[in-house]
Amino acid sequence: QRLYDSVTYGLWMGHDGEGNFKVGSAEITIPPTPQCCFTELRLSESRRHAARYGRLGIGVKRPFLFQRFGRPLAYFGYGDKSQNDMFLEACRADLKDKRLLNFFKPMNSAATVLNYDLYGESEWRIIFFEELLRQGKIIDPRNSTNTKEHAYFNSLTPSQQDKLRYLIPLDGWFAMIIYPSLSIK
Repeated sequence: QRLYDSVTYGLWMGHDGEGNFKVGSAEITIPPTPQCCFTELRLSESRRHAARYGRLGIGVKRPFLFQRFGRPLAYFGYGDKSQNDMFLEACRADLKDKRLLNFFKPMNSAATVLNYDLYGESEWRIIFFEELLRQGKIIDPRNSTNTKEHAYFNSLTPSQQDKLRYLIPLDGWFAMIIYPSLSIK
């Protein structure tokens, strides 16, 4: 059903809330912003990635990301033992649009041990920009003028509706579906 919904209505953009990280002695806050995440996955990492995130994959070509202002993330180490990240600190201080900090992510999930588990994801993101909405590159499923997407939104459970902010329709840059089993194919 998830595969059918993604192909029919688009990929979900949601957000998890703001991220607060300690980088050296500084606190960095990354504001919550609707986004959709992608990975540039190495074949040798596919089993580990599938165990963590699921076995269904939808592949898109890079222009799909670029046309929606998608970019690879800049990773940083964090925690007490981490050195200050001058690039992250300068961006935090100088960026007018703090949503752009969503293109940063810690290298690891544990604050005390630098193990690079998140860095291995080679993540890319598309984040919300009003221009994408105006261009039809993303769709607001809450807007009743988007008839098909609005009906889909209304069919979701309240918790799913709370997570879904926007849909990213798949277009000509949609490349492949990686099937989790022969029964799905």
